[in-house]
Amino acid sequence: MQFFGSFFIGLLGSLFEFFVKYLGKRLSLVIALITFLGGLAAAFFTAIFALITAVQYAISDYSISFAIAVLWPVHVSVCISVIFSAEITRWVYDRSTFYVGLFWESAGR
Repeated sequence: MQFFGSFFIGLLGSLFEFFVKYLGKRLSLVIALITFLGGLAAAFFTAIFALITAVQYAISDYSISFAIAVLWPVHVSVCISVIFSAEITRWVYDRSTFYVGLFWESAGR
């Protein structure tokens, strides 16, 4: 009975090790990509929020500043920052696939 227990524990251990090695590489890449996109969106959000705040403080008339604040919904800066980060990510993806394609053709494959 001990032999079967040792065998199954060893089998499950090797199976677990295989899945950790196989999924570990892919999971680390996905986590890095999510972190990059989150950081990019946060940077754009900060920049857009700073620009909006600077424009609001530059306007000397309070009624115009209040009208801009009323017409500008709360989540617009978040939406704009996500759109900008998605556009930059797509641009980076297009450039990388273009250069990989050039390398692939130049290698004669």
